[in-house]
Amino acid sequence: ADNTDIYGFLAHLNQSAPDWHRGGTVAVLGAGGAARAIVYGLLHSGAAGSVRLCNRTRERAQELASSILGEI
Repeated sequence: ADNTDIYGFLAHLNQSAPDWHRGGTVAVLGAGGAARAIVYGLLHSGAAGSVRLCNRTRERAQELASSILGEI
């Protein structure tokens, strides 16, 4: 299966804010499938600062962060 969330999000981000990767902190709201793809894409696309993951439940955000950090 293909996931276009990463491509779609990063293409829009690069067009709307071309210098995003030079900045500081990036915030991602949510910890579902699209958020997983976006966080992964940000980390592999040169996010210079930190990536903050915000979700309604802390546990779900921590699960996602641990999962992605284990893949890197």
